[in-house]
Amino acid sequence: PHRRCRGGRRCQAIECHVESEITARRRRLMHFDGELVLAGTERRLQVLEALVLRWNASVNLVSRGSLSQITDRHVADSAQLARFAPSNARIWLDLGSGGGFPGLVVAAFLADSLPDCRVSLVESDQRKCVFLREAAREMDLSVAVMAQRIETLAPQNADIVSARALERVGPAMVEDIFALA
Repeated sequence: PHRRCRGGRRCQAIECHVESEITARRRRLMHFDGELVLAGTERRLQVLEALVLRWNASVNLVSRGSLSQITDRHVADSAQLARFAPSNARIWLDLGSGGGFPGLVVAAFLADSLPDCRVSLVESDQRKCVFLREAAREMDLSVAVMAQRIETLAPQNADIVSARALERVGPAMVEDIFALA
């Protein structure tokens, strides 16, 4: 702080004002996977990690062996996709959303960078859908969770379709996926 600031009085010196603004911006940003991320996004990601750790024993959202690597293996891997969203994207469709990877991670990033882009999560396991809805609520995200199989899903006019860990993807499934976009 500026010399005249000491003693608890609010300083009007431009140097102190600029320094406090920079400090405030640094607090709102954090470094994640080579990118600066808004603090709101970081908070959302921390909430997701905590929920996955809490729910995983009963719902099996990710493999137990990968829980200790949740940030690097699941969050960072999913976060990479958010960078590829075009600025005019309106609908992001995530298939087989399971534990929210990549769907909820992408939604956390897009909430700040592309707030008009709607993220829809498709998951056939009802228990995982309950998790996805709860996680979205606690992360303060507006996402649509569709509890159904991909084969029964109506076309979504999606700009982007993602799928990270689908069990079986055969030629018929690939056709179904392309029909959704």
